[in-house]
Amino acid sequence: MSADAGSGSTTRPAWWSRQYIEPFTLDDDELWRIVRESTRAAVAWVTKSCEPVVAQMSYCWYDGHIWITSTPNRDKYRALRRNPAISLSIFDPNDWFKQVTIRGRVTFFDDRESVRRFTHELITAGGRRTVPADVYQREFERFDSPERAVMRVDIERVRSYDGRKMWKTEVEGLDPWSADA
Repeated sequence: MSADAGSGSTTRPAWWSRQYIEPFTLDDDELWRIVRESTRAAVAWVTKSCEPVVAQMSYCWYDGHIWITSTPNRDKYRALRRNPAISLSIFDPNDWFKQVTIRGRVTFFDDRESVRRFTHELITAGGRRTVPADVYQREFERFDSPERAVMRVDIERVRSYDGRKMWKTEVEGLDPWSADA
């Protein structure tokens, strides 16, 4: 890739923008909008033999945290009890070129009030979705297991990526790494 950096000219290799992605992050407003509006994430944890596992899961955002759920008979539940480290990859529901990666630790809550709050938030997408009463009740009953727990993700690190910014840089020959950018 040859890039014109304003007053001077900088020649960078074609692979440069795919390796040095720092300029292609989301601003904080966009990043947190994606976290609040999405409801699905690729969630990763490690097994007791330190092998990584990833699964798509529904999640909720409320009280300033991401929340997920599970029951004790599931592998992820047992793994997160042993090692609460977790990572989530969340894509913008309107633009899959934008993503947020979160690392943190989970805190378990197995009291009925916490489980029911999570279930309500999940069904209504945090109040953004209106659900007929019969559908709400049916969905609520699916999650109302006496053994279900919810897990609050205590965020430790956030990264973001905007693929559209990168493509624009490549197509237009821009140089966001230069002092003039």
